[in-house]
Amino acid sequence: MDDVRFANTWISRYGYTEILRGRTYPPIEFVDSIEMIVDVGANVGAATVYFSRLYPEATIHPCEPAAAAYELLRENTRDLTNVSRGRSGCTTMTA
Repeated sequence: MDDVRFANTWISRYGYTEILRGRTYPPIEFVDSIEMIVDVGANVGAATVYFSRLYPEATIHPCEPAAAAYELLRENTRDLTNVSRGRSGCTTMTA
């Protein structure tokens, strides 16, 4: 867990530790093959890192529009070959 950078607050430490230990998103036992995961609201990429390790054959697409969080996400996932990167967001709003 030392390899994921995030804001140094107790809530961030707790939240990201829970994610990286697999307590927040338990493995999906009844699915044979997971090919793609979209991590909407990826923040600094803790769940992206977790999913990448749990499902190494899947392609992970994190969506994070906030510049500061996205920069940490890029840093946290730089060595993960199954993660696509591109600053993006999702919304229900129309232009």
